[in-house]
Amino acid sequence: DNVHYDIWHEEKVSFDAPSTFYGDIQRRAFTFTVPKNYDIHEHAIVVKVESADGDISKGTAVCVSGIQLVTGRYPSMYEWQAQSAEVYAGTMPIDGLEFGNSHGLIQVAKDRTTFDIGGTLETRFHNNIRAAKGVSIGGNPFQSWGHIHFRDGNLGVGFYVHNANGWHFNALG
Repeated sequence: DNVHYDIWHEEKVSFDAPSTFYGDIQRRAFTFTVPKNYDIHEHAIVVKVESADGDISKGTAVCVSGIQLVTGRYPSMYEWQAQSAEVYAGTMPIDGLEFGNSHGLIQVAKDRTTFDIGGTLETRFHNNIRAAKGVSIGGNPFQSWGHIHFRDGNLGVGFYVHNANGWHFNALG
């Protein structure tokens, strides 16, 4: 190509040549880790495929049918229109969705113990929230400091709030 790239990180992968006797289509895959110093504002991920013996008349042509990026356990979307339908239908599991440049996130936490909603902007809910297990406003684990429950507990119906001194009850009335 005629585009110039300043390469700050490069990985090369090679595969053995397939047998041309049977004319089988062979699928190849490789995994790489995006470097920690990757900056979405300055860098691009470029996958360049080179073939030492890519000749259609010999049956050794190379064709790239797609690239699928994976974050965590699940693939990212590289073809939004085709894959978004699979995500919405529930046939392609994903870890999360990001809106804008980290402005809004909906994701399973990396430790896989919570489902997180947030981002760099303030998060608002314009309708009721049903939190069956309570709400942690302190950012700490459930059942610890900053956790609030509204329930019919052993002291009656009301808010149960956990602070540095343990659980406290507020009957609101």
